[in-house]
Amino acid sequence: MFLEEANVHIFDLLEEKMRSTFTFLLLLLSSPIVFAGGSFPQDLKFTNANCASSGICILATDFVFIGPNLVWQADKGNKTDGASIPSLLQGGIIGNSFDEDLIKAAVIHDHYCDRRVRSWYKTHRVFYDALVADGMSKARAKLLYTGVLVGGPKWLTVIQGKSCGYGQACINNTVGVPTTFIKGTDHSDEAKERFEKIAEQVEQNDDISLEEIFELVKQEVGPDSFLDAGDTLELRKGFPSQIKQ
Repeated sequence: MFLEEANVHIFDLLEEKMRSTFTFLLLLLSSPIVFAGGSFPQDLKFTNANCASSGICILATDFVFIGPNLVWQADKGNKTDGASIPSLLQGGIIGNSFDEDLIKAAVIHDHYCDRRVRSWYKTHRVFYDALVADGMSKARAKLLYTGVLVGGPKWLTVIQGKSCGYGQACINNTVGVPTTFIKGTDHSDEAKERFEKIAEQVEQNDDISLEEIFELVKQEVGPDSFLDAGDTLELRKGFPSQIKQ
């Protein structure tokens, strides 16, 4: 009799624990969430394992990055060519955008540079976060972050996005019209010179913050409406402001 009562008690405790865990998971997926660090829940898979040689790869499955504050998802069927990575970074700091320690971050960055549902500031910041989460040193990731700040694309308005299954923390594909105020990726010699000058300062200071790097870029570039806007972008007129992220 005692053993039967003990077993019932144990099963009741297990059932209660399972209910608590299930409730936590539901809350996690349905609420705005803040993540510590960053992670990739699944492997990156392309339809053709040798696609890098052609310069264009197609995602075989959805690919998600869970960042420190938001979730980012590139969808199955997306094409990526690393075009959001300015050429000033290639051949020196990186071989090309399909390098193993860069490609995951590049896929997420490409997706959100093409589908501007979040600010360019957040989009370039997640590039850094994804690089570090995939194992790149912070020192090298800061140099790449500097490169996309200097030469990466920028926009002055964001557009409405749709949820990608992780609650309010994740939006990806656009459901509106493209933004009109866009500065494309800068591959100019002038941009390369600016990057090299700022990169030298970044390399000399291991403790430099991303915010300090941003300020260095602003000082070097001078008055610039895109840089001045930073993360304070608005949705394109006509879309609900609560979608802004």
